[in-house]
Amino acid sequence: MCLSDLIPLKDLSEGKRDILAALRDRGDLLLPELMKEKTESERSRLSYHLKDLKKDGLVETVKEGRNLKVSLTFAGRLYSAGLGRR
Repeated sequence: MCLSDLIPLKDLSEGKRDILAALRDRGDLLLPELMKEKTESERSRLSYHLKDLKKDGLVETVKEGRNLKVSLTFAGRLYSAGLGRR
């Protein structure tokens, strides 16, 4: 049984789950680090996914110089903990 079975959360797209998993595995990342692993088409959707994840309360962003630092919130850590165990 995984966390999403216990807590009713909306199902996230694969792209959003990938972002949460990357943050879970490597901790806080600057936006360019997240973009480094993505293809051009995926990069264009990254800001869209981040905006939705932020609205859902799963990630937070902080301006750090000219970049954004992306971090999981407590809810994001809980949600992402169940992603690897599906």
